[in-house]
Amino acid sequence: MVMLTGIGCVGYSGAMDIVLALLPWKLVWPLNMRKKEKIGVIIAMSMGVFAGITAVIKVAMTPRMKEGDICEFPCQLQTETLIILGRA
Repeated sequence: MVMLTGIGCVGYSGAMDIVLALLPWKLVWPLNMRKKEKIGVIIAMSMGVFAGITAVIKVAMTPRMKEGDICEFPCQLQTETLIILGRA
């Protein structure tokens, strides 16, 4: 039950990251600015898409963690490396 709640929270958070990252497109485009400035502002404000993509990957991988091996191909990383990357 706790895992399903966590997956639901991460999924919702990822969806909201993507929605809020796409919102500047609708708000900035009609403004009276040069096109280069608009594109720069939109790109800077749309970085939340990467957080949403990460959340989608996390939702997809979380149930597979119970199976033990989450790699579809032989993993090159050792457990110590994953722990160090997780702490960074």
